[in-house]
Amino acid sequence: MIVCTLAVAPVARTLKGSAGSPLLTTLFLGIALAATAVPVLAVILRQLGVADERIPLLAMRIAVITDGIGWVLLTLLVVTVNSHSRPSVGLAGLGAAGVVVVVVAIPRVTRNFDGDRGDRGALVLLMFVCAVIGGVSAHLVGAHPAIGAAIAGFTFPPVGHRGAAHRALSAFADAVLPVFFVCTALAAPFQALSGLQGWANIGGLGLLVLAAFMSKLFAGTVTGFVLGWPRREGVALGILLNCRGVTEIAIASVGFQSGVINTFGFAALIIVAVLTTSTTGPLYRWAMLRENVKAQRRERVPESTEYPIPSAFQNERT
Repeated sequence: MIVCTLAVAPVARTLKGSAGSPLLTTLFLGIALAATAVPVLAVILRQLGVADERIPLLAMRIAVITDGIGWVLLTLLVVTVNSHSRPSVGLAGLGAAGVVVVVVAIPRVTRNFDGDRGDRGALVLLMFVCAVIGGVSAHLVGAHPAIGAAIAGFTFPPVGHRGAAHRALSAFADAVLPVFFVCTALAAPFQALSGLQGWANIGGLGLLVLAAFMSKLFAGTVTGFVLGWPRREGVALGILLNCRGVTEIAIASVGFQSGVINTFGFAALIIVAVLTTSTTGPLYRWAMLRENVKAQRRERVPESTEYPIPSAFQNERT
């Protein structure tokens, strides 16, 4: 996050929105580029068949912590941007009460549900209600509704072990997720990229992409070095953390709708999300394939090599 914030500072004015300032835009871009899409990363790891291996497990833990910190900082930033339109004390109190319900009350009620016993419909409905209450509460407090929905998702008890409930939730998400992408595309059409005709905007987009890739590779390499891993395993960790997916698009939507970034900045962040997510699987396979090839070569070379003598030369007189 620090690396991204420092890297994108030169182009903050180009991407600044109507309600933002160069400083706020720089901080927002640092938060956005540091994100890792936990749901998309989990899908990629399952497709690769490596979800239970050492590097992917660490990547998932880092992604969850990073996203949690990122959403907290994003909340503070959006509240700062909207400080000129502070809600009334009554609405703010009502929103705070809704946040308490989402964080404390609903998780306690959810623990009594058993998705495999027949409560999966009620469990999915409770998830939906929790997300709506979180979004409305965040809006009443003065933050973006997406932030409240993210808080609801982070605090909701895990349902991965409840097979039927998890399948029902996946079907529900598959139905509503396209609506989110359609609304996102209509909010800032890619005609905004017509600004790429200027060298400044081309350089800004290139700097965003470079900062996005290199910051994650740097973080993964440093982490691998601290843990005593081979260099290529650290690079593989950084490649997995580079998956931004829907999380990046959601954060970009919050920044655009809050006026922190303009339409060009919004479209540029979506391009970054698409590029980093689409290259995560192939780059990880390439990195680990190279590592496996090197390991196999080391195993095949013995410490002392004895060459067999052909039978034609085993006769002493020969």
